[in-house]
Parts: sequence; C-alpha cells; structure tokens
Amino acid sequence: MKICKFCTLIAAILMAVVFGMSGQAASASSLTSETTVGVTTVAAPQVQNRVMVAAAEYRPFTSANFRYNLIQRTGYDPGSRCQEHHTMPEAFSTYFGAKGILIHDPSFGLWWGSAAGVANNHSDLSAAYNRDWQRWIDQNLNATKATVLQFNTSITAVYARYVRC
Repeated sequence: MKICKFCTLIAAILMAVVFGMSGQAASASSLTSETTVGVTTVAAPQVQNRVMVAAAEYRPFTSANFRYNLIQRTGYDPGSRCQEHHTMPEAFSTYFGAKGILIHDPSFGLWWGSAAGVANNHSDLSAAYNRDWQRWIDQNLNATKATVLQFNTSITAVYARYVRC
C-alpha cells in the first residue's frame, strides 16, 4: 500500500492532536518515529521550528507564495480541486503578527476541497471558520503565542473532518 506524503502529514497532525502535543510542544523526535500502516512502514514528517524539513526549497512566506510553499511542504499538488487554507485566517494577520506568528508559513496550511456544489467545501465553511476565530480573538486579545497556537490546533482538529483533498 503506497501512502502519500500528504496522508502522512495528516496522520502526524492527528497524532499531535490526539496525544495532546501542540505545534510548539511537538518535538522533532516525537513526530519522526516510524508509523506502520498495514504492512508498509512510513516515516512521519520531521518538524523543526514549525517548518517542515524537506528536500524542496521554499519561496518567501507571503500570501502570493502560500500555495507553492504548501505544495513543497506536503509534496502534493491537488490542482484546482482543492484550495490552500490558512489555519490562521489572513483576515486576522495583524493579530497573529503581533504574537510573532507568520501565518503564511506553510506549516499553518491545509488543502481544503473546493469542488463547486460539494457541501462543506472551502468557500462554504471559510466564513464560519473565520467567525469562530473572531469570537475567540475577541475573548483572548492578550493571549500568548503558545495559547494562540494551542487554539489553532484545536480549531484545525474541529474542521479537519471537512478536509477532503
């Protein structure tokens, strides 16, 4: 059974969520263990300073380069059937930036289905996702970077069931 890099990445993220490791608390050693799937052994991705270690080169972390960098990070180009999704919405980039978080870092991205007419696709749920963030930000204006990253992990886990790419 062949396992794609993206599936391995999702497995690592879910392990981090299930076993209570926040983005910063998950050490490289905790995410680099071998994971056995059926009879195939797949190495989980390595993470250093929240940036995926890969053979690819990243472009500067900007909105314009986000899709390219997410392709490099996941090793997967879904074409037009999926949109790149910032787990920390661009609408709140000033808030995140004040916490020292660069939202265009591809480690804060996922592929989200974008097929027209499919329920719960990116365009259907992005407004609700942003509202959930807005409510949390309004109640946590003075949150630390660690607290923001912890909520990011939580909200990403809630919406992960809609990621179909």
